Parts: sequence; structure tokens; C-alpha cells
Amino acid sequence: MPRTATLEAHPEPNLLGGLVTLSAIGSRAGAENWGRDLYRSEPPATEEKKLKAVPYFAWDNRDPARCWSG
Repeated sequence: MPRTATLEAHPEPNLLGGLVTLSAIGSRAGAENWGRDLYRSEPPATEEKKLKAVPYFAWDNRDPARCWSG
């Protein structure tokens, strides 16, 4: 996402009981013609994409949180 991107807040009352998401226009690198190479000799083509950010607390909303023990 470019530093100059404009962030927009969107109240979404029907999403996970109501929360606010953020959106902005960013860019995505194309993966076509990448093959199995680790590096490219030219930068990849990019395309504009709309990004949507969901608050961190809402990420684990489908299953009970899992705790890992060593």
C-alpha cells in the first residue's frame, strides 16, 4: 500500500456483530510467468486492488482460540 493511500472507515453492523473495517487502494504484484525461479531479472507487473482490513480482535472469530503449550 503506498504511503499516500487514503484510508476509509466503514461501519459494518452486520459483520461479526458490528465492527468498523478500513479500506484503501493498494497494488498487487502479478505472479504470471514466475515459474519456479527464485528471482526475476525484471520487476513484476502490478495491478491496483482494493484492500479491506478487519480489526485484529475479530480474526479468530470462527473457532475457539487455540493455546499452544511447549
